[in-house]
Amino acid sequence: TQDGEVTVNADLSLTPTPNPIDFGTLIPGGESVQSITLTPGTSNLEISVSITGDDVIVNMLADRDGDDVYDSYNGDSFTLTANTPLTFNTKVVIPVGESSGEKTGTITYTVMEHTT
Repeated sequence: TQDGEVTVNADLSLTPTPNPIDFGTLIPGGESVQSITLTPGTSNLEISVSITGDDVIVNMLADRDGDDVYDSYNGDSFTLTANTPLTFNTKVVIPVGESSGEKTGTITYTVMEHTT
C-alpha cells in the first residue's frame, strides 16, 4: 500500500480595480458614482471593509446588489466566490458646505478564507 498526502493553503489574494478610485472634481452638494471590481483568487473569501481618511471617502457608499440602493461601505462584510470577480458601484456625496481641496482615504480589505 501507499499513502498520499497534500497540504492545501488558502489563496487569500484579492485584486481591487481601479486603484485608485477617481471620483473626479465635484462641488459641495455633488456626488459621483464609480464602478469597482474585486477579483478573488482561487479560494472562497470572507471580506471585511475598513476605510480611513477624509470623511467624504470614509462615508463612501456601495451598491453591491445592483438594486440602486446604496449602503455604507465602511464596515461592510461579504463573501466572494473563488475566481468570480464582483463588479459594483461606489458613490461619494460631497456635503453642502464641504471645504475645497483634495479628499483622500484608504480602503483596507481584510481577507479570510470562507469555509462552508
